[in-house]
Amino acid sequence: MAIITTIKERINALSPGDFQILCDAYLLKEGYSNIMCLGTQTGARRTTKGTPDTYFCDDIGKYIFVEYTTQKENLFAKINLDIDKCLDIGRTGIPLTDIAEIIYCHTSSNLTPQNDRALRIKCEGNGIKLTLIGIDKIASDIYEKYKTLAKDHLNLFITTEQIQPLQDFVERHDRNSLVAPLSIRFMFRSKELLDIKDAFYKSDVVLLKGSPGTGKTRIAIHFAETYKNEQNGIVYCIHNRALPIYDDLCAYMEKPGKYFILVDDANEISNLNLVLDYANRKNSGYEVKILMTIRDYAVEKVKSTLEQVVKYEIVDIKPFSDLEIKEIVSTCIGIKNDAYLKRIVNIANGNPRLAILASNIAGESNRLDSIYDVSKLYSAYYGRVLKDSELSSNTDLLKVLGIMALIDSMYIDKIDMLKPFLSEHRISEDSFRSSLYRLHELELIDIYFNKAAKFAEQSFANFILKYVFYDSKIFSLSRFLELLFSRYESKIIYAINTLVRVFKEDKLIDFVQSEIRQVWIKLKAEKSSDFMDLFKKFYPVDLTEALLILNDIIDNEPQVEILVEKMDTETGKNYINISDDIINILGGFANTDALDSSLDLFFKYYLKRPDMYMQFYHASIQYFGIDKNSYLYNFYTVNKYIQKITEYSDCWKNKYICYLFLNVAEVLLGFRFNYWEDFGRNSTATMTVFYLSNDDNVEQYRRYIWEQISLISAKKRV
Repeated sequence: MAIITTIKERINALSPGDFQILCDAYLLKEGYSNIMCLGTQTGARRTTKGTPDTYFCDDIGKYIFVEYTTQKENLFAKINLDIDKCLDIGRTGIPLTDIAEIIYCHTSSNLTPQNDRALRIKCEGNGIKLTLIGIDKIASDIYEKYKTLAKDHLNLFITTEQIQPLQDFVERHDRNSLVAPLSIRFMFRSKELLDIKDAFYKSDVVLLKGSPGTGKTRIAIHFAETYKNEQNGIVYCIHNRALPIYDDLCAYMEKPGKYFILVDDANEISNLNLVLDYANRKNSGYEVKILMTIRDYAVEKVKSTLEQVVKYEIVDIKPFSDLEIKEIVSTCIGIKNDAYLKRIVNIANGNPRLAILASNIAGESNRLDSIYDVSKLYSAYYGRVLKDSELSSNTDLLKVLGIMALIDSMYIDKIDMLKPFLSEHRISEDSFRSSLYRLHELELIDIYFNKAAKFAEQSFANFILKYVFYDSKIFSLSRFLELLFSRYESKIIYAINTLVRVFKEDKLIDFVQSEIRQVWIKLKAEKSSDFMDLFKKFYPVDLTEALLILNDIIDNEPQVEILVEKMDTETGKNYINISDDIINILGGFANTDALDSSLDLFFKYYLKRPDMYMQFYHASIQYFGIDKNSYLYNFYTVNKYIQKITEYSDCWKNKYICYLFLNVAEVLLGFRFNYWEDFGRNSTATMTVFYLSNDDNVEQYRRYIWEQISLISAKKRV
């Protein structure tokens, strides 16, 4: 294979010192631990004289000696001599009975079977195992198992490194001083582990959903480790680097087998469908389990992809209890002071990431007032990056960092969509690119193969978002929306959700709504073609104005004439599909103070568009029907729906309304309900089944429905 040949060429080009450093790293990957390198000078890449070159201690205290050579000529004589030195107690000071193994790494492919046998006999005669590792095995293992060694030691990029072995994924993550470590002790999630296990009995793809910082990735890693130990499967982790992933998948999963794939932040992965496809390859010898993490407010984007490819299950990861957060901080961080623990628990609000950040700040400052609320916590922890780096004096650099915090990832040579914003802030394309590379040097932005750039750490990105758009107002959020919403719609929505849900400040929420409202007013006044796209996504910022806009749209909707007898009220009844934007927006008013007005528009729209009967039917049940929380509000929404449909029935003379009411009533009069949570277009997401008890509130709306059915029946008899 050409790549393995290239790996061999790079190995052969190494100096003896660099070859030893590569092999030490290789043996660590192979599972040897407690390494002591004697054959290289500390802090240098030159070899030193001595026997052995490296040694390890195994679990029972025996020694493993390692020798290295790049010599090609007279290799047998060289290996034989070095083994004699390892067996010389006078040189090593170690009795032969305390040596378990001798490993010899070399760069030749010319050792004959006869030479191999002679060397093994010499060692085995002394009760010592001999392991000979030539360049062929080293190169093959680097390609098959340890691709990061090619990058770190051979300056050879085999893949985009979006796929990593589990250990490499954790180590790379934890090298970033800005993040809460994944290697922290695993605690309290036994129920969630069982939920994941049960979900995998039903499907090969499981989605872990939860709010930011609740420990989704930590749970996924623990489950992956357990799977690896119990099932002896190959475990890989996938994390987005804004590059195509097809070649990486081919390289890592070329051979059929048993795989477990952890996809972190699934909504960010390019071509996620290519990863999911491996779960469908059972007939090709693949047995693939895929566990994905996703923030709760980004789940819809991923589900639309999932539903096209595989069956899947969702496991919801809830925040920790206060007692659990207290125990995590006390056990893992070592904070025992009750006053500090109480403050940390209050700030964390069930979020272990915030608890760890607060603990680190408290530990560094040794002051209780250093940890006050989430915003101050982020500022204290991440603000030092701004203060202690050139970001404090280089505004352009900070601006580029702010843009990356919002869009997260991009191709470096494709910045055309950013041009309007860059031009307005007097940032040239060359300056933007050079700033990206400087941010990469500062380890704040990751750049891969000089092609793609990605923000290095999500929590720091959250802080920068708040800093540039709200705290310092370096950027105008409204202007950003106006110029770039049509180009970066999904990323801007994700970023705004992050601001609102991570920091949860009333003033910040008011600010975001005000900025959106400014753009709303401007685009509407200009009759911009972008207005409706903005309106569909952000209508909750001004419910009154939204209703007025919807009313105008419905008024201008042409009347569709269709005979009631020709209406199809059965096809699609068991398949939830609500594609009309107006219906979905009106459904979004179900749990608001504007419910009454939204129902007026809902039925007004239905009477104009009876041809969309089935969408109105599903919306009636899904948005205005009964869900698992209806009893908390005394079935207010369903009562209001029934009252309103009665008003529009014209004493049940309107046949369109009669058809809709009777079909919806059939569902509402049941006692067993299926409630689709975060449902997608193919209705394959989590379904909650619940039963109603016949209490006073249930009896009230059921009696009203039966009264209306009786009136309809009486009219038919007449």
